[in-house]
Amino acid sequence: MTESEKGIIGCVLYDPDCISGIYDLIKPEMFSDDFGREAYRSMLGMYDTGKTVNIISLTNALEDCITDQ
Repeated sequence: MTESEKGIIGCVLYDPDCISGIYDLIKPEMFSDDFGREAYRSMLGMYDTGKTVNIISLTNALEDCITDQ
């Protein structure tokens, strides 16, 4: 994952409200690796459903993804 991609995920975790500003600009497919794509896709899903986006909810979502495979 590139530094820019880490920065995007970090910014959303630090300030979940910032996702509204990048929602239509950055797509999961733009991330260079599977982890980045899944992390960002999970954050968008939480945002879409009104769930809190934080490190705990992201960790749980990613664990669920791994378990489902």
